[in-house]
Amino acid sequence: MVKVVVLEGKIVKQVGKKDFIFKDDSGELTIEVERKAWHGETVTPNDKVKVIAEVEKSWGKTELEALFVGKIKSDQAPTEPNVTH
Repeated sequence: MVKVVVLEGKIVKQVGKKDFIFKDDSGELTIEVERKAWHGETVTPNDKVKVIAEVEKSWGKTELEALFVGKIKSDQAPTEPNVTH
């Protein structure tokens, strides 16, 4: 069973080739973002984003792999892709 989560916050810094620190009101966590998940968007630490991510559990660790990252504009929500497995 694939679990997917939706997060809203900011990507504050890059800490690896595909690893980024995501921050929201509850704290910070590391997410993996493949190039295709950006959908051509350029995101800065000041941009509020919506992240749709798959929850992966392996070796006793829980990790998030982003399927979609999009800026949230102040007047509208980002356009979400149709994500299916």
